[in-house]
Amino acid sequence: MKIPRPLLAFLALLIGTAIWYFGFRSSEEDIIREKLEELSNTISNSSSEGLLGKAKLISTFQDLLANPVVLESRYPNAQGVRSPKELAIGYLGLIQSGQTVDLQFRSPSISFPNEKEARVKTTVEATLTRSSGTKQNESQTLYITLGKDSEGNWKFERFSQEI
Repeated sequence: MKIPRPLLAFLALLIGTAIWYFGFRSSEEDIIREKLEELSNTISNSSSEGLLGKAKLISTFQDLLANPVVLESRYPNAQGVRSPKELAIGYLGLIQSGQTVDLQFRSPSISFPNEKEARVKTTVEATLTRSSGTKQNESQTLYITLGKDSEGNWKFERFSQEI
């Protein structure tokens, strides 16, 4: 059986398009890594200058974080259930007092228990610079849970410190 040339050309184009699409499409793991980087950049490079800076920070927190977010920490004042807006306002208070935070996620290990949940184990390195110029460094293991919202976007739902 001989296949007509136009049909062969169409099939080759279809197969080539599928290979290109699936080869260059971001994997779920890549998307999670991008979310971690975006959160790190937001915290490390935020400015509270003017209303626009404040509004942008609050908006970014609302885009990245689920509502509500669960915080599990060995520090009592850093535990509980918070809204993204509460967390953004708390962070704004930190920057307005002249402090800065540099945050990096190192060697994230990502697993997917199901299609709507991702779990990340990572080392978080944080440097808090006080208004006096003194620095406080901390590095520890952090467990992060992300979930998909109704639109299929990954949102940070839970941050748990290794206790």
